[in-house]
Amino acid sequence: MTKFYRLTAMSLAMACAAVLAGAACIEPQPSGVGAHTQLNLPACGFLQRNSYPCPTCGMTTAVAYLVRGRLIMAFITQPAGTLAGLLCLAVTCVAGYAAITAKPMDKYIDFISFNFFYIAITVTIIVLLSWLWTCLRIKLYSNV
Repeated sequence: MTKFYRLTAMSLAMACAAVLAGAACIEPQPSGVGAHTQLNLPACGFLQRNSYPCPTCGMTTAVAYLVRGRLIMAFITQPAGTLAGLLCLAVTCVAGYAAITAKPMDKYIDFISFNFFYIAITVTIIVLLSWLWTCLRIKLYSNV
């Protein structure tokens, strides 16, 4: 069981570290959107059709700013993306430590006592408020 646990923890740590490493390889976009196209992903169809960003527009740029240590710029670009990047960083550290030491992660972060419903509602509210912020920022301060 310990080998499976350590392998799972290391896989989780490596997946989150890969997200952060990928963000370090792309250049943040001053407009706040479109950084994901550097990963050969298509431009946001929602933004192209509606002239408004989708709920995840700006997240890649925010994480790209975050890994460069520009926390304020990341948060201004996309607050939910910044929080997601910080969560990735935390999971990388905790899961990496758990994989190396074989100590249970729930000793450090007690996910078991969290209520999934409240987590889902909180995440939804954060994403919707960030989406509203991103829509306002793009409409008021850029020519997208």
